[in-house]
Amino acid sequence: YGHYCSYVLNVSSKKWFYCNDDNIELIKSGLVPSPKDAYILFYQRATDTPSAPAVRQEEDATRKDNNVGC
Repeated sequence: YGHYCSYVLNVSSKKWFYCNDDNIELIKSGLVPSPKDAYILFYQRATDTPSAPAVRQEEDATRKDNNVGC
């Protein structure tokens, strides 16, 4: 079995955590390794606003179609 560890940023609190197979601990942001040393990185889109209106319009159109004849 392997040993897994990662550094995780809580986006809401802006706090970094070090997680491994045994525990999770809060760490100082200055102790987080550089992204250039990372094996894998995950990114989160800054905002979903551009795609949200199109979805709402489709949902509204579907609701109108479902209410035909009521």
